Amino acid sequence: MDPQSAQAAQAELDAEVQTLFFARVNQYSIVTALCLVLYDIFLTTPDEVRLIWKTPRSITKYLYFFNRYATLIVFIPLVYVMCGLSPTLSDEVRCLVFQGFMVVFDNVQATGVVGALVLLRVYALYKNMRYIGYIIVALWLVYFIPPFVTTCHALATYFTVPGTLVWVPVVNMCGLSGKPDYLWMDWPFLILVESIVCTMITYKTWEHTQSGVRTPLLSALLRDGWIYYVAMLLGEIANLINFLVAPDALYFFAVFPFWALSTVLASRIYLNLRNVATPVEWEAATTLWNTGPSNRSTKPTPGPSRRAGSAGMTTSSFSGSDDLAIELGKIKD
Repeated sequence: MDPQSAQAAQAELDAEVQTLFFARVNQYSIVTALCLVLYDIFLTTPDEVRLIWKTPRSITKYLYFFNRYATLIVFIPLVYVMCGLSPTLSDEVRCLVFQGFMVVFDNVQATGVVGALVLLRVYALYKNMRYIGYIIVALWLVYFIPPFVTTCHALATYFTVPGTLVWVPVVNMCGLSGKPDYLWMDWPFLILVESIVCTMITYKTWEHTQSGVRTPLLSALLRDGWIYYVAMLLGEIANLINFLVAPDALYFFAVFPFWALSTVLASRIYLNLRNVATPVEWEAATTLWNTGPSNRSTKPTPGPSRRAGSAGMTTSSFSGSDDLAIELGKIKD
């Protein structure tokens, strides 16, 4: 073999090795995301059954179940296809259809539904504030619309270009060649909304400490808001850095773990409410409107709450949405 042919063969071999490496990195990322979602479901299903399954139908309940289980349903075929197990995706058209469904669903669930769930918790803190409903809707629109529009635009104008989204036979999976440069604009909108949420929670924390009131439920809402904000902010920064510096083939590397993490955090917020030990209490803590005293039994829950604070602290049980409004209304205006 002459030197020129040897160099060409070596270059081809190096390209295949690099392709295999990038494919494995993406596959490990997807499998890790699926394991995280499954592990969280296994850990928290008993709490979910006890607190949520028996509650009346509500927007919050529907969003919670969609967030928790639709992601799992989508991740299973995602792992099947992207780990080289599917024989059906063997051309660019099928890859485009599959990829299009995944990225659109990611925007709807991880941005739209998760954003709604977290903003509804902020709404619970400011329920008595005038125009808070309009503010929450505006924040959700800023959080959801820009990423959704840029994603749909990329699918319509960029990923449809021949050679951009291809079938890679050596790993039996779809591969991405190149990336739209304008997709970085998604992250500033997400970070902006998270910053506003953090500011609102910070103000409510300061107001709470000035009032001298110590409400376990409110403390839990503040705690969940901070944990969510920090985790989401770190995830958004990681995705932005990954988009700017990682090779094109690893563009989705950080997307899948971040998708799973946001799903898990949103679910945990609704499963870790303090002083919530029964479906009636969970309904009161997550209701969006004050509808008057509940017709349900107001019999106190025997024994300390599972989510109670430190030992020796008495816990309160509330039986209706008015109790939550009174509890939140103790903060000074």
